[in-house]
Amino acid sequence: MKIASLFLRSVIQFFPRKSWYYFFHSSRDTEIAIFNEVLAIRDTINPMEPALEPLVPFLSPAVISSIIQERGDLLLDFRFFIWASRRKRFRSWASHDLIIDMLSKEKGFDLFWLTLEELRKGRFLIASDAFLVLISGYAKMGLAEKAVESFGKMKEFDCKPDVFTYNAILHVTIRKEVLLLALAIYNQMLKGNCAPNKVTFSILIDGLCKSGKTQDALKMLDEMTNREISPDRITYTIVISGLCQAKREDDALRLFSTMKDRGLSPDSVCYNALLNGFCKSGRLDETFALLRSFEKDGFVLGVPGYTSLIDGLFRARRYDEAYAWYRTMFDKDVKPDVVLYSVVIRCLSEAGRVKEALLLLIMKNGFIPSPAVYRTLMTWSCRRRKVSMAFSFWFKYMKDVCGRDDKALKGIMEDFDKGKVEEAVRGLLKMDFESNEFGLAFYTICLIGFCQTGKVEEAMKIFYMLEEYKAIVTPPSCVKLIHGLCKKGNLDQAVDIFLYTLENGFKLMPRVCNYLLKSLIYSNDKREHAYNILRRMKSQGYELDSCLYKTTKSLLHGHLDTLEMESISPG
Repeated sequence: MKIASLFLRSVIQFFPRKSWYYFFHSSRDTEIAIFNEVLAIRDTINPMEPALEPLVPFLSPAVISSIIQERGDLLLDFRFFIWASRRKRFRSWASHDLIIDMLSKEKGFDLFWLTLEELRKGRFLIASDAFLVLISGYAKMGLAEKAVESFGKMKEFDCKPDVFTYNAILHVTIRKEVLLLALAIYNQMLKGNCAPNKVTFSILIDGLCKSGKTQDALKMLDEMTNREISPDRITYTIVISGLCQAKREDDALRLFSTMKDRGLSPDSVCYNALLNGFCKSGRLDETFALLRSFEKDGFVLGVPGYTSLIDGLFRARRYDEAYAWYRTMFDKDVKPDVVLYSVVIRCLSEAGRVKEALLLLIMKNGFIPSPAVYRTLMTWSCRRRKVSMAFSFWFKYMKDVCGRDDKALKGIMEDFDKGKVEEAVRGLLKMDFESNEFGLAFYTICLIGFCQTGKVEEAMKIFYMLEEYKAIVTPPSCVKLIHGLCKKGNLDQAVDIFLYTLENGFKLMPRVCNYLLKSLIYSNDKREHAYNILRRMKSQGYELDSCLYKTTKSLLHGHLDTLEMESISPG
């Protein structure tokens, strides 16, 4: 052990706490000695907690995070963090984030739980911060169910959640759109005498607004003020946006005035939410009046605002004004983004003015469209049964954006022009995988496009090739294939696609399942498939009684024998 460390221990034994704090406070050598002493205790003494206690006056959040950064055995790192988190003054987001990074490592979560179990057996205190990092870690990994499960286990460890832990789990449940669970947790928070803070209310109000429960969001806002917690600009903006989405623009405007009366200055997000709300409702003249008043407050119209105005004007078929605002945007050196380009493309396309869309977007100011713009163009083409145009956009994207080999692309285009769809798509797949730039979106658009034009055989070729390359075909593609194949009478292939969805864990909408089952029952020689599908659906977790329509159930009872129906029992 280092001399400085031995010296530190000997001094601690004889000095009162206040004395040794002031004696060493400004000494860099002593700081290093403390750091080394803590590391030595962490790595060699079991249990470490009693040995660490005398060093508490020397420690700070910065020292704690530095020690955690000096990574050793994960079990020891986690135990040290849990010990430090008992004291509020040692807590910091730096330490919090370091532990979350460690949790994401192999077996990180398992080791953390093992640490908690050891501490529980040793009857050591476990603070809520230990579960806060677990919940945050699971949320970061997309494991919301595990986060909720961790929160539920806090009682087993005699650990009471604090407001930060409650906020973390509320954030998880709202993101997963489990509003009822979030409200139940909030009620638990109140019953446990844990006072909610501004963040708590912002999370809940956001969830209520996104669920369309704007009246409940307003009640929550009142509850917030009744608890003498003043809503901030962010909270007001959340409610104003929610009211606009619910087409309650007048209520949103009143709340906007209330916010200003309380001395809060709106930001661009708030201004744009109101402009977008009024535009979406077709109240364009009022929108322009609002814009003038906003500009007096110092608001400067940016891309989101221009997008709302241009979209609203296009929807109202006020094309000349839309073009004028589009030109104004360029004159003011406001650079459009992919959302605006997509809006203009969609609106011009819906108005049957595709050439203008292409001229305006692709040629203007040397603009090179993003993949999203090309996807919009391809989708529009497919919806109008112009799959060849969709492919031409795809080829242009490959050439302009991806910089693919001109000669290879030319050969693929020639195959497509000759009707050799399979060869063309296979060539594109090969090119994508060789360059590690495979993206499913373009293949999905073309697959669905072929279905929409009645060329389901070509769509199936794309399906089989994607399956060959182990690319997961999306549920919407499968739905289009099932409908197209049933219409063509290719029921065997339709069944294959449905079974593919089951194997990949997809659950299709009831209307799709019923459509396929009815098609099979009405056929002369495929009724047995209906029984097999029902059996597989049941084993994959479909609730048959709620999934099947009454007409489908009636047909099943009429065409399948009693033993088969009893084994399936759809109701």
